[in-house]
Amino acid sequence: MELTWRDWKRQHGPADGIRIADEFRKQVLAQKPGWPSEEERREDLATHLRVLEALDRVPPRRRRPAR
Repeated sequence: MELTWRDWKRQHGPADGIRIADEFRKQVLAQKPGWPSEEERREDLATHLRVLEALDRVPPRRRRPAR
């Protein structure tokens, strides 16, 4: 699935990826109108903060000189 989504985004562009994500969000809201709950929002924020902290610990990648 990951490669398929990556390839789809490359072919259709980031704007279409955002459109699809919004369609998914609308579908979930139709099935679960109270989504996300305050607790789910707090958990989501905590996850994002952990990911940011982990990414901050990764050293920057050196770029190869252009040929």
